[in-house]
Amino acid sequence: MELMNWKDICCNDEYRGQWIALDNARYDQVSGRATDGAVLDSDFDLVALCDRIKRAKCKNCAILLCGRDSIPPQASA
Repeated sequence: MELMNWKDICCNDEYRGQWIALDNARYDQVSGRATDGAVLDSDFDLVALCDRIKRAKCKNCAILLCGRDSIPPQASA
């Protein structure tokens, strides 16, 4: 899976407004916000997404809501 920048994920029409499951997520040391990761799965329904992730036995993924408001201020410039 390809690592993607969180800003690029949030600006992508395919993912906007959905819950995103990220594998190998990296975080900003100061804000604690995701900076990038590999998209495992996405869904508008958080419960459905979590169900699929659980069935796939993924243990170390981050699940984040994707939207323009999700982009950290320093990454939106």
